[in-house]
Parts: sequence; structure tokens; C-alpha cells
Amino acid sequence: MSAPRGLLARGILARLRRGLLGLALAAGAAGAEPAAGAKALLWEVKSATHSVYVFGSMHVARSDFYPLPKAVEDAYRQADELVVEVDISDLAKVSRSIPLLTYAPPDSLDKHVSPQVWKQLEAVSSRSRQDVDALKSLRPATLASALVVGALSEHGYDPQAGVDLHFLASAHADAKRVIELESAEFQAGVLAGLTDDEGDAMLRETLEETQSGELLTNADRLASAWKAGDDEAIARLLREANKDAASKKIFSKLFDERNPAMADKIAALASGPEHALIVIGAGHLAGQNNVLDLLKAKGLQVRRLP
Repeated sequence: MSAPRGLLARGILARLRRGLLGLALAAGAAGAEPAAGAKALLWEVKSATHSVYVFGSMHVARSDFYPLPKAVEDAYRQADELVVEVDISDLAKVSRSIPLLTYAPPDSLDKHVSPQVWKQLEAVSSRSRQDVDALKSLRPATLASALVVGALSEHGYDPQAGVDLHFLASAHADAKRVIELESAEFQAGVLAGLTDDEGDAMLRETLEETQSGELLTNADRLASAWKAGDDEAIARLLREANKDAASKKIFSKLFDERNPAMADKIAALASGPEHALIVIGAGHLAGQNNVLDLLKAKGLQVRRLP
């Protein structure tokens, strides 16, 4: 790989390290303020002995997301520890997952996507005056994720403004303990574990939605639902985004297959001695088989906070 190609690939991976290892691939923040009476996506999960707070995050946001609702910031101040999916502020740790997101030569992206998708990539690269060969080291899901971040960034969305990073920065500054529900390697492995057909479908849909403007529209709708604390709307929007069998299977891998392990760890924290604020992607708290329902099934009390 030549120097310019290497720099381009590293730039794409830098976006992933900071912004999308949380796996919310179409999240953003609209500029409108929440409607009067809107609730935050904040719950108390209570065991027989203890309780924790669970807050639904958006991994990519805008500066006008802040300040967050008072109830959420109060929950953080009362917490002894912050619990996140992955501490994406620890770049040294996250960087160890990069080999799972790339191909080692002589393997390359063009060997794993359809000719139609590769032609789409060539067309996009030509319009942006970039060399398509610079993308060959990236896996389909890696490139799709980076394209989402890049497209949203053009409209003011920024992984640096993500809710996870907001609380991670505060926790590190306040010397609060940070606990990970997963690891960067695990999350990268989820993306790396997609079949060629699944990766091809994910990349094809991303290319089509970024070019049509549908990606931005969906991001705005998700953001408005998030600001309104409307978990039912979030569930509906995520469900409607899964248009075919491949999309539904990818959604299942990103959410349904991860939720049980998250629920197990949150249940253990709810029985522990420390006060914790748990911040995970809002998609894990909405729809069927969500983390909150799994916690209820374990016998924990789950109460939506005003």
C-alpha cells in the first residue's frame, strides 16, 4: 500500500476507533429541542439489595445535544462508577481490535464484495477523487461504518460529541471507575464475523442510503425520537430500516445476540455494592428482546424515571 493509500485507510479507521465501535450505525442528533414533557431514556433497575441507573445513548451526536436532561446528569453525579459498552476513549486498547476490521495482504475487499458493489465504490471514489484501491484493506462492515460517520459528519454530526464520550470524559476527570460490558475486540469481532453476503448487503445499502439522502433522514428521525425519549419510535425506526433478510440478520447480530450478555452483567451490577450509571446504545433498550425486558424476566424491578 502506498503512503497516500495508507493514510486514507488509517483516517477511516480513526473514525471507527473514535465513533462507531459502539455499533450504532445510523445515529445522530437533530437540532430541535425535546418536546415539552419529554422523558429521557433513563431507567432505574432494582434488585432485592441494590439498584443502578440505565441510560440509552446515541454514539454520534451534535453539540446541541447538550446539556443533557437534569435527571441524567444527576444520575451520573450519584454514581460511583460509569458502565459503558466499550471505553472508546482508550485508543491504545481499542487499536488492538484493528486487525479484526481489516484484511491482511494478499486478501482484500474486492475479493469479498459483489462486482456491483465494487463498481459503486469505484464510482464514489471517482467523484471524490480518491483511489478506490486505498479501500481494499478494509472489511465491508468497516468501510460501511466509516461511510456512515463521514456522511453524517458533513451535516454536523460528530462521534466526538457522542453521549458515551461525554460521560467517559467526565468519569476520567472525576476519577470514577469505568467498567466495560464488552471489549473492543468483541465488538470488532461482531463486524468481522459477518459473512461475505451480509457484508456485501451492508455496504450496498450504506452506499445507496448515503447517496439518496435516506441515511441523513433516518438519522434525524432517530435523533428526534431520542430527544423525545420515545423508545417505541426508536424501535419502530430501527425495525423499518431492516428492509431485507440480510439487514434483519445483521440487526439480530448487532442487537438481539448481544442483549442477553449485557442483561446478565447489568443484573450482577444491580446486586453489587456500588452505585452505577450504565450508558448503552438506545437501540438495546427498545423493541423486542431488549435489555430492559430481559432484566424484568430475571425478576428485577425496572422503573422509567421522569
